[in-house]
Amino acid sequence: MDGMDIGLGDYMKFVLSLVFVLALIGLVTVIARRMGFGMPVINKSAAERRLSIVEAMNVDGKRRLLLVRRDDREHLVLLGPLEDLLLEAGIKAPENTFSRTLQAAAKAASQQDITTVEPDHKDPR
Repeated sequence: MDGMDIGLGDYMKFVLSLVFVLALIGLVTVIARRMGFGMPVINKSAAERRLSIVEAMNVDGKRRLLLVRRDDREHLVLLGPLEDLLLEAGIKAPENTFSRTLQAAAKAASQQDITTVEPDHKDPR
């Protein structure tokens, strides 16, 4: 085989070139996603968002059950490979007890007269 004499150096060049090209493809993909290409992204704070996925569960290998919250309502959706099915709509979302407790604590703290008290301690010198 006169024309097919490939040494170890040639194999290493090929492998390194392949790794370099794959890294470039990955880098371009990450940059494109961060710039917003592919999917439109609306930047809103967590308090301003009206739509969220509360819970997701795999039913089997092909189907997935989602609980989606919109404003103060939840919707139960079954996602499948061929069709999506709305199982239940308009479920009243339960109140978030943590945020309710946090708001009550903040309200109580703002109503109280908070004064700074100096500790009574003597200098040990």
